[in-house]
Amino acid sequence: MKRNPAVEINVVDVFQRRGYRFTGRAVILPPGNDEFSMIADWVRATNGSEYPVDHVVRIEPTSISPLLSPAHVFADPPRSQEEIKDTYRQKYPVTSRLCKPQGTT
Repeated sequence: MKRNPAVEINVVDVFQRRGYRFTGRAVILPPGNDEFSMIADWVRATNGSEYPVDHVVRIEPTSISPLLSPAHVFADPPRSQEEIKDTYRQKYPVTSRLCKPQGTT
């Protein structure tokens, strides 16, 4: 990243098989930087104080575009969004506990 800060991050919903592509430049934040400290503190609060945070990278996006997986692009015959979602819910079963919104019992 120091030599070539060009990055791309793809985020895809595993069930919908669609998401977004973020293209941009990576900026490595040095320890002691206020933003580094804020993010490192959040990571440790979320994962435990022993969780190592050696580096923090901020991505400055230059473009954001929608992304479709091959399940949408190459399906023959084409499948509906509901068929795709059902297929991947069967492939990756989750418990109802994981699907409930936070704050519900």
